Amino acid sequence: SMWVDTDDCTFWYTQEYYPVHSAVRWHTRIGAFKFPSCTLGPRGRLQGTVRDAATGLPLPGVTVATGANTTQTDSAGDFQFTALPVGFFDMTVSEYGYVGQTVTGVLITDVGAQTQDFALTPLAPATVQGIVTQGSGHTWPLYVRLALSAPGYSQTVFTDPATGAYTVNLFQGITYTSSVSAVGDGYASAPWVVTPLAGNVVQNFDLDVDLAACVAPGHQ
Repeated sequence: SMWVDTDDCTFWYTQEYYPVHSAVRWHTRIGAFKFPSCTLGPRGRLQGTVRDAATGLPLPGVTVATGANTTQTDSAGDFQFTALPVGFFDMTVSEYGYVGQTVTGVLITDVGAQTQDFALTPLAPATVQGIVTQGSGHTWPLYVRLALSAPGYSQTVFTDPATGAYTVNLFQGITYTSSVSAVGDGYASAPWVVTPLAGNVVQNFDLDVDLAACVAPGHQ
């Protein structure tokens, strides 16, 4: 195991080893090193709370970045950086379902802790729905999976096997990518990219049969 000490320069390393071949009686060695170019100047602390701008409630799990340092808010919506170099920093805060924020020129000093709070505005919801059918002649409804993903979001949605219909609740202004693939064999998958800009979006799909496999029902 190796980790960095609180001075942000010293690497500590520990390792079990055998001085001679043996099934037991291993030894433990601990070492430390740091690069000569790593020098520390004054350090300061930065803390704050991230809340929902609509409700005022704290937001846990929000990503907070300042320079090369990244952390997440705790269950109370609080975050803290304990050893930042003195100077000016830009901060970004991001969370799925909210409008991200950036603050520039946050001054870190070695006197006390600086506080920078955030209130994130929720994105408007969007309902995306549609029907997936067989696109090679029969127009049957298909039982398929839609594996949706976006930064900070991942969900798999299945259509109704009897109707081919699906409904998923997303957020406006976020670009989602997905692969629409049949649960059964014999059909080609289709890529899907959607950025909902209204409350409701209708997106239907037709999946063609896989002409190489030739195992789709109703075809030969």
